[in-house]
Amino acid sequence: MPDTFHRLFALPGETDRGDTLPRYDAAGNVRTLQIVLHDSRHWPEIAALLAGLAQLDLPLPAVSVEAEGGYALWFALADPVPAERAGHFLHALRRRFLAEIPVDRIELLPGNAATPTLRRLPRQVGERWSAFIDPTLGSLFADGDGLDFPPDPERQAGLLAAVDLISSEKFERALNRLGQPVSPIADPAVSTGDLLPTGGDYRDPKTFLFAVMNDPRAAAAHRLAAASALLPYCHKPAGD
Repeated sequence: MPDTFHRLFALPGETDRGDTLPRYDAAGNVRTLQIVLHDSRHWPEIAALLAGLAQLDLPLPAVSVEAEGGYALWFALADPVPAERAGHFLHALRRRFLAEIPVDRIELLPGNAATPTLRRLPRQVGERWSAFIDPTLGSLFADGDGLDFPPDPERQAGLLAAVDLISSEKFERALNRLGQPVSPIADPAVSTGDLLPTGGDYRDPKTFLFAVMNDPRAAAAHRLAAASALLPYCHKPAGD
């Protein structure tokens, strides 16, 4: 029986080959899309992206910490798409949420790097481990490189079991919405500083946090903090 990693990230009809899976099928289609950040200090920007996915009606991807430093986001599609279209989606996410991160600190797969295979996690590199984490706890790993101990296999399986596949309809709808212009994140040097949205109909904390995250008048630090606080609201176990 395929394990949770294989269920999410293997191409249709692909058998389990151990430590790696092919990224592309014979027609050049892909099912797994990845954003890899090579600097753990960029967690606030990643949190903003994860929170923004809820507004795009997309489930949270699997999130891993990397033994070499940084994080990776793993998007699993229900149906493979051409690699070029997958690249458009990833570049659109980067422009919308990660534009401030230097190009040499980010990889889009497929996109600006060619890696033909996926490497199974957890994976040991030297004395550190790359492993999947609870995305609501990502800030706890912002000062380190991966894990310094082997992760619990049942916990890893449980984290992946909570990840939903992105349907073709949701993928196309999100790609279309990402192509629409949005207000850029305010530059802290020219923003209104401590300005927070007031006078709105904030029925609950989630409503207020989304208002802060999307308000171009708010300081960038406030918007990123709101995005981090939103993650527990955006995480929905599989089946909900």
